[in-house]
Amino acid sequence: MINRQHLEEILKNNFGKEVKKIEGNWFLINENVVRVCYSKDLGHSDYKRYFFGVQKDKYQKYHANGVQILYICGAFTQSFLIPSAVLDNLLKGVSVANDNNWKFDIHQMNNKFELIVTGKSHIDISSYRIQLNPSINS
Repeated sequence: MINRQHLEEILKNNFGKEVKKIEGNWFLINENVVRVCYSKDLGHSDYKRYFFGVQKDKYQKYHANGVQILYICGAFTQSFLIPSAVLDNLLKGVSVANDNNWKFDIHQMNNKFELIVTGKSHIDISSYRIQLNPSINS
């Protein structure tokens, strides 16, 4: 589980000192807006499953600033930084849930990670994997 009190410092240690919290888990990192999402493994008999939601109105609000979504799948060492161009293509024609969020799953089978949006085909996001160092400076 992420210690939210240390999240901003962890982001600074990994991306440089230009990290500013905008609201909630939305950050301005080196002039790009990044939404940080975390999920623990929800378990499945055949693969690991992580579940996320992103608010449509906030995604659209920050879109002009080059939105990226940082998906943290159980641990900082299993993180994916997905640019808006990939998400925009995936979200075309997808309706939001009743809570105005797009819902995403990430499935891990062996070392392959797939991003899934209801009603769309799976896309392999393994190439977007980044290794974040979870240490903080005291």
